[in-house]
Amino acid sequence: MAAFVARRNFILRRKSDEERQAEAEVAKTWTSSISAFFSDFVEFTKDPIPFVLETAAANSDTVEYRAGLEARLYLHVLWSLMKLFTLLAIVALAIVLPINFLTSRATWAAKDSFSRTTANGFADPSAQLIVHTIISVCCTVFILYIVWNVRAYVAKHARNFMDSPELVIPPAQAFTVEIQGLRVSPPVTEQQLRSAVLDRFQAQHSDAQVLGVSLPLDVTDVVDVVERQEELKAQLARYKQQAANDGVRPLVIQGWLSWAWIGERVDAIEHLEREIATVGAELTRLQDPEVERQRAGSGTAFVTFTRADATATFLEEYRGYKHAATKGRFGDDVESVVRNENYWVVGMAHKPEDIIWRNLRYNRSQIVFMVVAVCLVLFIVFTTICTPIFFFQLVVFLGDATIEGTPDAVSDAGAMSRYESYIRSAGGPGAVAGAEDHNYWAHRLLRTVARLSTPLFLLLVNFFLMPYLVHFAVRACGFREISSRNRAAFCIICAFMLFNVLVIPALSLSGMDEFFQLTRAMSFDQVLAIMLLFGSSSSFFIDYIMQMALLGSAFYFIFHTTTPLIVHWASDGKEEELVWELDFAYFFSSAIAAAGIGLFFILVLPLSTPFVAGLFAMRYYTDKWQLLTAHSNEHANPSPESTVSAAMVLLLIVTAFAQASFAAWLNMQAADALALFPWISAGIIMIIVCVPQLNRQIASISARWENEDEEVKATSTVAAPQAYATAYVNPYMHTSAGYTALE
Repeated sequence: MAAFVARRNFILRRKSDEERQAEAEVAKTWTSSISAFFSDFVEFTKDPIPFVLETAAANSDTVEYRAGLEARLYLHVLWSLMKLFTLLAIVALAIVLPINFLTSRATWAAKDSFSRTTANGFADPSAQLIVHTIISVCCTVFILYIVWNVRAYVAKHARNFMDSPELVIPPAQAFTVEIQGLRVSPPVTEQQLRSAVLDRFQAQHSDAQVLGVSLPLDVTDVVDVVERQEELKAQLARYKQQAANDGVRPLVIQGWLSWAWIGERVDAIEHLEREIATVGAELTRLQDPEVERQRAGSGTAFVTFTRADATATFLEEYRGYKHAATKGRFGDDVESVVRNENYWVVGMAHKPEDIIWRNLRYNRSQIVFMVVAVCLVLFIVFTTICTPIFFFQLVVFLGDATIEGTPDAVSDAGAMSRYESYIRSAGGPGAVAGAEDHNYWAHRLLRTVARLSTPLFLLLVNFFLMPYLVHFAVRACGFREISSRNRAAFCIICAFMLFNVLVIPALSLSGMDEFFQLTRAMSFDQVLAIMLLFGSSSSFFIDYIMQMALLGSAFYFIFHTTTPLIVHWASDGKEEELVWELDFAYFFSSAIAAAGIGLFFILVLPLSTPFVAGLFAMRYYTDKWQLLTAHSNEHANPSPESTVSAAMVLLLIVTAFAQASFAAWLNMQAADALALFPWISAGIIMIIVCVPQLNRQIASISARWENEDEEVKATSTVAAPQAYATAYVNPYMHTSAGYTALE
């Protein structure tokens, strides 16, 4: 239905105003409207989604040109996951599903058609799960290859100078180090920094010459004024457009009760022009040289060297303050320059366009404190959000218990296997006798509604509420770089999404208190095994993936083909542009969550794998269409490799947990010999994640120009251009203070 409406709107947008008016005249009668509807429906059956097919063949260079580098990397990740899960879907349907369906079951296991497609309740797990174990280990190999391939792709396009036959000059960040922990008030001058640190370093290394030094001041108030000025200018442009469309100058309400529509009505354009003039005067005052000389420093310095290998030498010698002081690498007046030796931090600089200049006043300890505080607040908020999800799970549980009856009494508990005892004690498949009562159909309806509503509710929380809260919260964390802030938003969104998509439904809990009780009462491997057992006992994850694919695509079909028409109508045909930005933090998170479901349940619930493959196929082509036709690259991430690397690391962690869950599930069935292999796979993945050298070589690329990376060693002797001397000037300060003026 959404595709049909979107197709009609898509074709309508391409028609002229005369054609639209002619169709509107014809459609005034019922018969002509019905005839037009059936005609459109026939055309729809022949060509259902032309707007998506129109962009399907676009290559990656076109995507990067239209939507930016992050869009290119994101689509490459989706393409890789789509190919992986297509292969896994073939394996699941051709190998795993027949084995599950034909294998003999224990006497206590459920015998319904859905349960027979799962791997629960095999009569002889040690012998019947060998193929499953082999496929599990192969999944680990496939994921490692995908992560390595994505990392190589990111390295190629984020640092594209590597493919050149000649040595190309690296960017300014390759020659620049960032020093934190300097004196704030009065701010350190360039001469003081040279005397305390740089002169001694250059004396000991004759080939390590300093090209430029930038000591940005605290410009928080300037940034606030500039942002306010940009906001007012955007409002003024909208009001002028409205006045041109309507022929009447718009009015706004002023006063301290204007939020309640109480106050004086004034001309909106004149009011905003006065406000802009006032803000401009305030900005001029703040950028006055006399005011600038009274500012406090940010405690940060950017030092650019003439060669990249000089930065590696400087980092090696000055990374630790006490070590450098013991070796005599500081001048005599260093204590007057450094605020506190515990705040001394030296590292490679991020890209100049990646820096959030207003947040340079925060040191590492302050950022860590703010991040912890924000995460605690988000945890409380997310716990409140999860309560309805727990309620849905409780409704499903009550419906199941009422429909299926009372569990059979087992006189000899010791005769049960550990696997059977888990199922019976937890109320899992095969634990009930199947008695019915007079409320059978009422409870079946209740269970059906709850099971369909839970995935939908999860989608609404994950798509609308949770990303907005996270993006709003991370702005208060004081991150010094845009890429660090975006990476933190992705990690928080992805962690919460994995929790309420995998943990809560898989454990079938009815409250957060039960989750903590469960983790205290059971060991870690038991919790993982129960997640796999309960998660494969119902079709929840199949429902979630199906709704995620269909409802997500339907929403964007309608949104991107209808909203431009609304904008066109509201502006009387004088404005058709829709400014929209794809939230890569959310979309990367949802991709990792979907991949996690596929990796967790490919063996015990093979029917879910084709749906995951279909999800990635729909997401790839739908998101590609969005990026090429509607995405605004105005606020592009300067270092998208940071978010992509975090996504690959989280994909490895999810894979490790999936392998550990499968191993614990095997242990629960006394298949300890088989469980050894997925345990080893999980251990290898966690070693790759935790060992920095392996992580950098296989999974991640830093947003900074790390000299330890193999890709950058070839350019370590290339000389820096003279233009790099001013690459890290503060764009918010006046030119008289040695900075560029902000336009």
